[in-house]
Amino acid sequence: MMGRMMGGIYGSGFGFWNAGLLLLLGAGAVYIVMRLLSGVRRRRKERMKGRSAELYRLAASRNGELTVSEVVTAFGLHPEEAEKELDALIDGNRVSIEVGEEGRIVYYFPELKGKEPS
Repeated sequence: MMGRMMGGIYGSGFGFWNAGLLLLLGAGAVYIVMRLLSGVRRRRKERMKGRSAELYRLAASRNGELTVSEVVTAFGLHPEEAEKELDALIDGNRVSIEVGEEGRIVYYFPELKGKEPS
Protein backbone atom coordinates (compact mmCIF):
# COMPACT_ATOMS: atom_id res chain seq x y z
CA MET A 1 0.00 0.00 0.00
CA MET A 2 2.75 2.40 0.95
CA GLY A 3 4.61 1.59 -2.28
CA ARG A 4 1.55 2.38 -4.32
CA MET A 5 1.07 5.67 -2.47
CA MET A 6 4.69 6.67 -3.00
CA GLY A 7 4.46 5.83 -6.67
CA GLY A 8 1.37 7.98 -7.01
CA ILE A 9 2.97 10.92 -5.27
CA TYR A 10 6.19 10.53 -7.24
CA GLY A 11 4.29 10.23 -10.50
CA SER A 12 2.29 13.40 -9.97
CA GLY A 13 5.39 15.29 -8.78
CA PHE A 14 7.30 14.15 -11.81
CA GLY A 15 4.48 15.37 -14.05
CA PHE A 16 4.55 18.76 -12.36
CA TRP A 17 8.31 19.13 -12.83
CA ASN A 18 8.08 17.82 -16.37
CA ALA A 19 5.40 20.39 -17.23
CA GLY A 20 7.50 23.14 -15.62
CA LEU A 21 10.55 22.09 -17.57
CA LEU A 22 8.59 22.03 -20.82
CA LEU A 23 7.20 25.49 -20.08
CA LEU A 24 10.68 26.81 -19.36
CA LEU A 25 12.09 25.26 -22.54
CA GLY A 26 9.20 26.67 -24.56
CA ALA A 27 9.79 30.15 -23.17
CA GLY A 28 13.49 29.83 -23.96
CA ALA A 29 12.73 28.77 -27.52
CA VAL A 30 10.37 31.72 -27.98
CA TYR A 31 13.06 34.07 -26.64
CA ILE A 32 15.66 32.68 -29.04
CA VAL A 33 13.34 32.95 -32.04
CA MET A 34 12.44 36.54 -31.13
CA ARG A 35 16.13 37.48 -30.83
CA LEU A 36 16.88 35.92 -34.20
CA LEU A 37 13.98 37.75 -35.84
CA SER A 38 15.01 41.08 -34.35
CA GLY A 39 18.52 40.54 -35.70
CA VAL A 40 17.14 39.78 -39.15
CA ARG A 41 14.98 42.94 -39.04
CA ARG A 42 17.91 45.05 -37.87
CA ARG A 43 20.19 43.77 -40.64
CA ARG A 44 17.44 44.36 -43.23
CA LYS A 45 17.01 47.95 -42.00
CA GLU A 46 20.74 48.57 -42.22
CA ARG A 47 20.86 47.09 -45.72
CA MET A 48 17.91 49.25 -46.81
CA LYS A 49 19.52 52.37 -45.33
CA GLY A 50 22.65 51.71 -47.36
CA ARG A 51 20.65 51.01 -50.49
CA SER A 52 18.65 54.26 -50.26
CA ALA A 53 21.56 56.29 -51.58
CA GLU A 54 22.04 53.77 -54.38
CA LEU A 55 18.35 54.04 -55.31
CA TYR A 56 18.59 57.84 -55.38
CA ARG A 57 21.67 57.62 -57.65
CA LEU A 58 19.85 55.23 -59.95
CA ALA A 59 16.83 57.56 -60.04
CA ALA A 60 19.09 60.50 -60.88
CA SER A 61 20.52 58.53 -63.81
CA ARG A 62 16.96 57.85 -65.05
CA ASN A 63 15.65 61.41 -65.01
CA GLY A 64 14.07 61.04 -61.56
CA GLU A 65 11.89 58.06 -62.42
CA LEU A 66 12.20 54.40 -61.41
CA THR A 67 10.20 51.23 -61.82
CA VAL A 68 10.44 48.04 -59.81
CA SER A 69 11.85 46.25 -62.85
CA GLU A 70 14.68 48.78 -63.15
CA VAL A 71 15.62 48.26 -59.51
CA VAL A 72 15.43 44.47 -59.93
CA THR A 73 17.81 44.53 -62.90
CA ALA A 74 20.18 47.09 -61.33
CA PHE A 75 20.55 45.34 -57.96
CA GLY A 76 19.57 41.73 -58.64
CA LEU A 77 16.74 41.82 -56.11
CA HIS A 78 13.51 39.84 -56.07
CA PRO A 79 10.65 42.06 -57.37
CA GLU A 80 8.86 42.00 -53.99
CA GLU A 81 12.00 43.14 -52.18
CA ALA A 82 12.63 45.89 -54.74
CA GLU A 83 9.05 47.10 -54.34
CA LYS A 84 9.38 47.14 -50.53
CA GLU A 85 12.56 49.18 -50.73
CA LEU A 86 11.00 51.69 -53.11
CA ASP A 87 7.82 51.87 -51.03
CA ALA A 88 9.92 52.62 -47.94
CA LEU A 89 11.20 55.78 -49.67
CA ILE A 90 7.76 57.20 -50.46
CA ASP A 91 7.15 60.34 -48.44
CA GLY A 92 4.91 62.26 -50.85
CA ASN A 93 7.57 64.93 -51.16
CA ARG A 94 10.93 63.59 -52.31
CA VAL A 95 9.49 60.33 -53.61
CA SER A 96 5.98 59.63 -54.82
CA ILE A 97 4.29 56.85 -56.76
CA GLU A 98 1.91 57.07 -59.69
CA VAL A 99 0.15 54.59 -61.91
CA GLY A 100 0.25 55.54 -65.57
CA GLU A 101 -2.52 55.11 -68.12
CA GLU A 102 -1.13 51.75 -69.19
CA GLY A 103 -0.93 50.53 -65.59
CA ARG A 104 2.82 51.13 -65.34
CA ILE A 105 3.81 51.95 -61.75
CA VAL A 106 6.47 54.67 -61.59
CA TYR A 107 8.28 56.03 -58.55
CA TYR A 108 9.01 59.74 -59.03
CA PHE A 109 11.94 61.59 -57.50
CA PRO A 110 11.07 65.18 -58.56
CA GLU A 111 14.21 66.72 -57.04
CA LEU A 112 16.31 64.49 -59.30
CA LYS A 113 14.50 65.21 -62.57
CA GLY A 114 17.09 66.36 -65.11
CA LYS A 115 20.06 65.71 -62.79
CA GLU A 116 22.94 63.40 -63.46
CA PRO A 117 24.45 61.39 -60.62
CA SER A 118 27.66 62.79 -59.15
